[in-house]
Amino acid sequence: MHPLSLRYGLISGASVAGLMLVFYLIDKPLMLNFYLYLLVWCIPLWFMYSKSGEVSESGEEGTFRSVFTRSFHVFLIASIMYQMMYFGVTYFDGEMVDVLKQADIKRAEVFIPKDMLKERLSEIERSDYGFNPRATFLTLGLSLIKGGILSIGVALIKRMRSI
Repeated sequence: MHPLSLRYGLISGASVAGLMLVFYLIDKPLMLNFYLYLLVWCIPLWFMYSKSGEVSESGEEGTFRSVFTRSFHVFLIASIMYQMMYFGVTYFDGEMVDVLKQADIKRAEVFIPKDMLKERLSEIERSDYGFNPRATFLTLGLSLIKGGILSIGVALIKRMRSI
């Protein structure tokens, strides 16, 4: 792992986890706000773009692969730090589990058709929203797929700018 990727991954991960923790301390449902979530994840995206190097045709500065790898490592570290903070909060705070359940109920009432709503609400009531290692790794894996796609996008943009 490139030292700059490690450094900026730790900085962006600490920023993401810190901001989400501040939102959590202000108001627990605020941590689940989609727009704040997107805003906070702009931090690693900025580090992925600005600190991953440049793509050059001759390969002197960096290849497409090295730019992709550096930007993905930044996202990987930030994502792991966020996941540790998020699951730590849900593990140690029983009220946060209720907040997650209520958020899912509100989401279901808006997006699920009326004929399927009763079934979905009963599923939500039966679900366990506590810490679960299986759910943790699934969430991390899905996050890494997003990070890979973003890293490819960063490397492609840098490639297009170098031509």
